[in-house]
Amino acid sequence: DVPIIMIDRDVPGDLRASIVRNDHKSGMRAAVEHLLDLGHRRIAYVTGRREISTVWERLAGYHDALAERGVALDRRLV
Repeated sequence: DVPIIMIDRDVPGDLRASIVRNDHKSGMRAAVEHLLDLGHRRIAYVTGRREISTVWERLAGYHDALAERGVALDRRLV
């Protein structure tokens, strides 16, 4: 009977909890687009452990923003 709120995590099937999630992919995409709008073309992405869902969601947004603007991905910047 204790209220539980999970932040950026999935809830196991037997646990009743509320979930608060960020849209990490769209957020990263917006951040990279802003930097591109300012004229930057070499934008690094510093990441954490790839098995964490928020890490790969942000990385997908990073890739999408670069690709949409025709900026080649430089893997040395990831």
